[in-house]
Amino acid sequence: MTQSKAFTKFDKTITRSMALIRDYRRILMLKRNGTKIRAPKDLIRASVVLSVAALDTYVTEVFTEKLVPYLKKYKPDESLIKILQES
Repeated sequence: MTQSKAFTKFDKTITRSMALIRDYRRILMLKRNGTKIRAPKDLIRASVVLSVAALDTYVTEVFTEKLVPYLKKYKPDESLIKILQES
């Protein structure tokens, strides 16, 4: 089974997020080995923000990937249209 476009995008973004954490750890190791370097905590914050954004995008895109074909197949009635408009 092939991965959805939403998951592929999510996976790439999470990989980038994890790279930020790896970079932070590398900086910490340099610091422990005596290198005068500041370990920017913004790397961790950026990783968290990127992860949350990845999840938000993933959920939205999966919902869209599933909803559009469903609506095309079963044709929404007025009550569903109203619910979607109000959300």
